Amino acid sequence: MSRLLSLLIIFAVIFVVYLFVQHSREPVLPSSTKLEDKAPAVSHETWHEFTAPGGKFKVLLPSLPQHVTETANDPKNKEVRSYDTYVSTSDNGTAFWINLISFPTEKDMRNTEELLTGVLNDILTHKDSNKLKTMDLGMFHGSKSLRFSIGSDEMNIEGLVFMKGRTLCLLTMISKGDVYNPKDFEFFTNSFDLQNIE
Repeated sequence: MSRLLSLLIIFAVIFVVYLFVQHSREPVLPSSTKLEDKAPAVSHETWHEFTAPGGKFKVLLPSLPQHVTETANDPKNKEVRSYDTYVSTSDNGTAFWINLISFPTEKDMRNTEELLTGVLNDILTHKDSNKLKTMDLGMFHGSKSLRFSIGSDEMNIEGLVFMKGRTLCLLTMISKGDVYNPKDFEFFTNSFDLQNIE
């Protein structure tokens, strides 16, 4: 999972810099304000259908995503893994991520829950201010899944991680507090349609 964490850190740094530049002159909401009630209404009618290369998945996104792909050895166990990361941002600076990590064919995938909670633990331990708000085990597209919500001083993170065959899929929404709207994450994940993931 360390490679995934590295990719998340790189994109998080870029995203935080973008947020500070984009919103540095906006007033700060009082701490007693309900952030969910203050989030602006978002029109999902302007989102675009995106089909990943090779037809791996289809999803609705606010903008054409940036795509990074890499194959690398895991530093701990030297397994070769393939990484695909897609990031799309909305007009209000909210980022929507799709991370696909393909494991080698010989890897034992029977302990799915451990893999899913490992992703969540990596995100939580990366930064002291990350606090777990909710965590729910369930099913997504017929696979075991883990849905979670994390709050920190700067942003909110909504995530859904699940296994499909030998591919770990992580869908994430990262938003600044004053534009946080959980309905955006629901729309994003509900539109995610697996096509050709092994």
